[in-house]
Amino acid sequence: MTPFRFPNPQAIDIAHLLVNAMDMEGGVGLSAPQIGVRARVCVVKGTPNLVMFNPKILDQTTEEIELEEGCLSIPGILLKISRPRLVKVRFTTPSGKIKIDKFDGLTARVIQHEIDHLNGKLFIDYAKGLKKDFIKKKMVKIRDRLDRPKTGIYMEPIPREPIKSAAVIPEFTPPKPTDAIITIKTG
Repeated sequence: MTPFRFPNPQAIDIAHLLVNAMDMEGGVGLSAPQIGVRARVCVVKGTPNLVMFNPKILDQTTEEIELEEGCLSIPGILLKISRPRLVKVRFTTPSGKIKIDKFDGLTARVIQHEIDHLNGKLFIDYAKGLKKDFIKKKMVKIRDRLDRPKTGIYMEPIPREPIKSAAVIPEFTPPKPTDAIITIKTG
């Protein structure tokens, strides 16, 4: 994914969109590609939330910690993954300021997970052999269950042309909650 270019007035809108989407889903992190925005940006839950444009890991400790991870993109699947305990990251804030900071613990883990998304890697890519086969089968079952609700109301996104790069779109308008087709299934 190409870097997000600054100065860019869309940065603040994209940051708000990501934070709102993360909060709505109850996540601890989210990357733009997960919600269909082709921009190299992610958010990490915190006080305040940390929005990182063009994040790059500059350094990391050799000490790793193995913990169970999940992902908003693949609900219902958890996987133990070893990741460095501490990372040093260069990123740009929504206002265009370049920063270099060190992060440890859960924040470091979430940053690494979200940067993986920006690099086209999913947490399940860390699985090997039979575990990976098992996860793929479970993903198919989850997808089928999500795609075919038996009853109730669910929202289906309005089909949109994928955003190529937020840096080159003349106007970026975050989707509204009402930008959906509401379908009611019975029986």
